[in-house]
Order: sequence, then structure tokens, then C-alpha cells
Amino acid sequence: MPLADAVELDAGSRDLVSGVARALQLRDIIQQAVGTIMATEDVGPEDAYARLRSRSASQGRPLLATAARTISASHGHAPEET
Repeated sequence: MPLADAVELDAGSRDLVSGVARALQLRDIIQQAVGTIMATEDVGPEDAYARLRSRSASQGRPLLATAARTISASHGHAPEET
């Protein structure tokens, strides 16, 4: 029997699990953007992350929004305004 079936979580625990899952999803988006920058600009992961952060700051956008725009642009989609 999987552990998830054996344990009933209280509301606080469910919120914690939900928050951790969301954080992992956000991290994945940022990592995808870093990978895109690495591939398109021929830089390593540290430089790619620094470039993503720099673009975010210079555009006055949250890091996650800049990451999502980077991924969209790499797929030929017009970035959404946020």
C-alpha cells in the first residue's frame, strides 16, 4: 500500500505538500529557461542563470515571468504580457 494511501493529511500538511509541489514546478520553469539560454548563447549554467537574472532585473519583471518569456520565445511564440 503506498504511503499516500495510508496517511490522512491535515489541512496544514496538505498546504505544505501543495506548496512544495508548486515550488518544484517553478524551479523546473527556471531550469528550462537556463537550458534555453545555454543552448542559444553557448554559455555554461552559471552564466545562463546570471543572464536570466540580469534580464529579469533590467525588465523589471519577476524571475519566473522572464523565464517563461524566454521559453516561449525559444519556441517561436510571442511572449505574453505580464
